[in-house]
Amino acid sequence: MAIGDQIRNIRLEHHLSQQALADQLHISRQSVSKWETGSAQPSFDNIVSISDQFGVSLDDLLRADLTLLAALRQQDQQKERRVFWLGLPLATLLLTLPLVLTHTAGTSWLPDLLGLAGATLFLWAMGRVQRQPLWAQLPRGLKWSLWLALAFCWLPILINGLGGFLVGLGSH
Repeated sequence: MAIGDQIRNIRLEHHLSQQALADQLHISRQSVSKWETGSAQPSFDNIVSISDQFGVSLDDLLRADLTLLAALRQQDQQKERRVFWLGLPLATLLLTLPLVLTHTAGTSWLPDLLGLAGATLFLWAMGRVQRQPLWAQLPRGLKWSLWLALAFCWLPILINGLGGFLVGLGSH
C-alpha cells in the first residue's frame, strides 16, 4: 500500500481533515493532499512525525511503500556521491598544494600541515564511500588508484613528520 493511502487511512481513522493533519505537522494542506493522491512523497521528517503522533511504526509506514523506499535510498546515494565528488577534488588540492609550496617557497611547516589535512580528508572520504553502494559500483582499478594516491601522498608526510619528531627528541 502506498504511503499516501496509509496517511489517508490514518487521518480518517482519527477523524481529521487534511487541514487538521497539516496543522499538526506544520505544513500546508496542499502537501497532505499531494501525498494522498501520490503526486508527492512526504519527507522522512514528516513520516517520523506521523509515526510519533499516531503511534504507527516507521516500519509499517515505510516497508509497505516500495516506491518511497527506493526514493529514500536514491536520495542517500546522491548525498554520498556529492560528498565523494566534492571531497575528492578538495583532498587532491590539499595534497598537491604542499608540493607546490615546498617547491616555490622552500621548506616550512605549512606544506606538511596542508598535506596532512588533505590526506586526512581523503582518508575520511574514502572510508565514507567504501561503506556505500557507490564504492561497489567503482571499477576495481579506480579503487586501487585511489588507495595508492592516498599512500603516495600521505606516507611521505607521515615519515617526514615522524623524522622531524625523532630529530627533535634527539636534540634535547
